Amino acid sequence: MKKLLILALAGILSLSTISLCGCNNETESSDSSSSSENSSSSSSSSTSSESSTESSESSESSASSSESSTSTDVKQEEVTNIVGLAGDIVESGDITSFKVDFEDVSEFSMEKFLGAEYAEVGCDGFAYVADYSGKSYTDRDNADIFNESEMSFNGVPDEKIKNFKRINVGDKINGLTVKSANSNFRNMGDSSVYSLPNGEEGGTVEAAKYLPEVFFGNCEAEFDGDLELDGYLAIAGEDDYGIETGDIRFVPSGDCALPVMSLSFRDFEFFSERYVSSEYDLTWSNVYPVIDLGNVSSVTADLSDISERNSYVKVKITLTNIKMSGYPDWINSVSAEIKDIERV
Repeated sequence: MKKLLILALAGILSLSTISLCGCNNETESSDSSSSSENSSSSSSSSTSSESSTESSESSESSASSSESSTSTDVKQEEVTNIVGLAGDIVESGDITSFKVDFEDVSEFSMEKFLGAEYAEVGCDGFAYVADYSGKSYTDRDNADIFNESEMSFNGVPDEKIKNFKRINVGDKINGLTVKSANSNFRNMGDSSVYSLPNGEEGGTVEAAKYLPEVFFGNCEAEFDGDLELDGYLAIAGEDDYGIETGDIRFVPSGDCALPVMSLSFRDFEFFSERYVSSEYDLTWSNVYPVIDLGNVSSVTADLSDISERNSYVKVKITLTNIKMSGYPDWINSVSAEIKDIERV
């Protein structure tokens, strides 16, 4: 356990250093080539996210994201917009806060945003999730493909998901309704140095000429509704590196409809990625952080059937009040409350 968390912390520090150096994550698809293409993509993405039906929302968002994607070696001559992860244009009407050199500014303008040594805009009302729905594998349910010596699952590729869609408050996704959402965008000026596709180095504004989404900072969302999942639940038996005694942790298994807001930023790309993790007596491969379900001291659900500590047990669980955050250079998180639980 300690070893796992030490490695995780080391990875976080590494990512923070990489971010400052301008090296970013691998994605599969969300780079925009020009201001005009982004404007077209924005209209399509916005239409998608406002849809009240899940099927049309998903298909329209996927099309919008793919249409806005080009190679990062294509350079814009001029940066004219803040662009989101779905290739959408962040309009002035989307912006609810604007800071230049850490001071509040009453009126947004791209000139002020691009010309500052540090600028930040906050947008209440929307966030981004990876356009992905897939399986979670564990060494118990998928023992036939688990390679213990290499800590890998045979035939399961290391996926890097780069298609993102914008979700607005009120949208429905995978049976859940977006209750609240916000996104943050930053111009770090020349304090962040990026290795550009042309082999040179440049600050944030220069990097945006190749990767318009580079201004993205983080996003968060809360969801109304319940989600039933199969998986494994563990209760911590002692304090250990940010985990308190009694903390409840959950890992999904099999098909999982949970939205994905896990983000990385390396190799000049944004993406969500499948990874292999191990904790206590369980090893898994999925695209989600471990889901935090609170502490036994405050949970109202009946956990009397789960007496083990520091051990994952198989359950069927219904989650509610789901919250998640995505920070490409920091810790991504998912938390929820237990509405119902059954040991299986």
